[in-house]
Amino acid sequence: MNGIQKVPNGDMTILVVEDDSGLNQLIQKTLQQAGFSTKGVSNGREAIEVALRNREIIMLLDYELPDTTGKEVIEHLRKHNRVVPFIIVTGHGDEKIAVEMMKMGARDYIVKSTGLREILPHILSRIMCDLEREKKLNLTESTLQLERHRMINILDTMADGVYIENERHEIEYANPSLQLAFGNFSRKKCSDYFLEDNESLCSWCEKNDHGEYETSRLEWHSARNEKTYDLLTTPLSNPDGSFSVMGIFRDITDFKTARAEIDSRVKELEEFYEMAVERELKVKELKKEVDRLREEINNLKNKAQI
Repeated sequence: MNGIQKVPNGDMTILVVEDDSGLNQLIQKTLQQAGFSTKGVSNGREAIEVALRNREIIMLLDYELPDTTGKEVIEHLRKHNRVVPFIIVTGHGDEKIAVEMMKMGARDYIVKSTGLREILPHILSRIMCDLEREKKLNLTESTLQLERHRMINILDTMADGVYIENERHEIEYANPSLQLAFGNFSRKKCSDYFLEDNESLCSWCEKNDHGEYETSRLEWHSARNEKTYDLLTTPLSNPDGSFSVMGIFRDITDFKTARAEIDSRVKELEEFYEMAVERELKVKELKKEVDRLREEINNLKNKAQI
């Protein structure tokens, strides 16, 4: 038992399911000396009752029991939606049974032999370490899944259109706003989804084809729906090392129309102003000319009087 590493999980109990009371007690004693918490039962019915009441257990399950088999114990628990980590214990020559039980989810199998007590603590330490890692992994995955759901809920309620495409330019996600503008995205590449048949590959896809994964922004007019969009695209780094691209479409058609109308009005006002200024200058020049002529007439009158 030297070199056994105790798993930091004091809540886990080893349920020894063995009808030989002497062997059952001997196994429990061995495991307790190695630092494990144990409980013993002698048949399948008791094993099922304990497993249904207690969540933190590992079953050391003898296949041949007085009232049933290890396979039937596992099947009964599954009918009650209870999945228990277990090690199957078989006799010599039961390799087929062991293989069958491994397919049913056994963490390992042990053949009853004189070395059974020596190897059990090592096997259980390894399995408990595996279970601890799996628990942490599941917690991480659950957290990531929750965060993903939160993100999708946010994207689904956005007024702007949002899409995510993979490195093959396949649309993996499009929010309701974008689908309202361009339709269902299922199994479509971005060029098929956004562009008309006669349009070439869009500029943001061309960048991705050359591995230039960077945030970019452009104004894009869709020939498909005759709308103009402010389009922001940005790379997303995936856990497997690949990249995706997220794009945000903001419909600026009304803004562009209003801006064009404003620009047109401003131009008209500028032209009117220039015309008014020019007219005022002409009026001033005409007044000067009139004054000059009036002065000349007066001069002529004065000369005539002399």
